[in-house]
Amino acid sequence: MNAALRWAVGQFHRPRGVAGNVAGWVMAHRSSNRTRNGWVVGLLDLRPGDRVLEIGYGPGLAVAGMSRLVGPSGHVDGLDHSA
Repeated sequence: MNAALRWAVGQFHRPRGVAGNVAGWVMAHRSSNRTRNGWVVGLLDLRPGDRVLEIGYGPGLAVAGMSRLVGPSGHVDGLDHSA
């Protein structure tokens, strides 16, 4: 893999700068990512008041879905190495 392609693919692993923002936008708007995140959140069987820790949450699709399910009495935290 050439250096330019490795750099571009790396933006989806650890996004940085403007290119990282574009990678995050792509991940957040790609229909397969949205579908997969919704499916996984549905498998968790979350209830109001539950507490969740999401590690490596990327653009936050699952975090947003989980937050809606646990409601104001619950809590969702996320940890990701990307800003």
